Amino acid sequence: MKRIVFLLLVMISLIVSGMADGYSDYESGDYMADRYSGDIAVVCSKSVTIRSEPSYNGRTVKSASNGDILYVHSQYNNWVEVTYTKNGADYDGWVISSYIVIRPMFIMLCSSNIPAYCAPDKASKLVGSLPKQTELTVLGIWDDFYIVNLRNASAFIPMDADLYTSNELYGSIARSARHVVTGRSTKLYSGPGTEWRELTVIPGNAVLVCGDTYDGWIAVSYDGIPGFIDEDDIEFSYSDGNG
Repeated sequence: MKRIVFLLLVMISLIVSGMADGYSDYESGDYMADRYSGDIAVVCSKSVTIRSEPSYNGRTVKSASNGDILYVHSQYNNWVEVTYTKNGADYDGWVISSYIVIRPMFIMLCSSNIPAYCAPDKASKLVGSLPKQTELTVLGIWDDFYIVNLRNASAFIPMDADLYTSNELYGSIARSARHVVTGRSTKLYSGPGTEWRELTVIPGNAVLVCGDTYDGWIAVSYDGIPGFIDEDDIEFSYSDGNG
């Protein structure tokens, strides 16, 4: 009997050790974005309730949906103080950190039929074959896979797929000495074109650091968010002399 108990303890120890080794390969998607000037968060659940105080007893201020952007102010335990902008109105309150990714990195797919797997293994089941111009929020990293938010669930995208990250985009902008000034209100998209996801609206007369131009679209950063705006919405551009 003692031998059986001993063997069971050894097996449990090996299983726990294996789980720990596997878990050590995971990196959270929080604070993965590089060089942001301000903290943003993205809702990674179907919806999240914004409350008036950091407690479930707080009254409901507003609900934000999957993929919505929140502006982060502070944290208290597992609650995050945010501002959510919807239809021109600002809603201030608190959300549970488990339902958002703080300062996330995004990936943008550059070709079609990119595989999304149910596990970090190319031999695992496919949960989707994704089209070009798909934008995904990175929930974390496991080995050579991005864990992404896909249809209110998680999926795994190989890092060697045809894609680019928001870090790579923002890096090119951060190294630039060029600026542009918007001549009118314009929309910021996640990629170079209106078919990409709309991220936010930039007002007229906004001064933006810009990167490269792609087929009439300029890579810029606005309020800590990298993306693209239509070149036709630019009033003028200039250099700070360091480029």
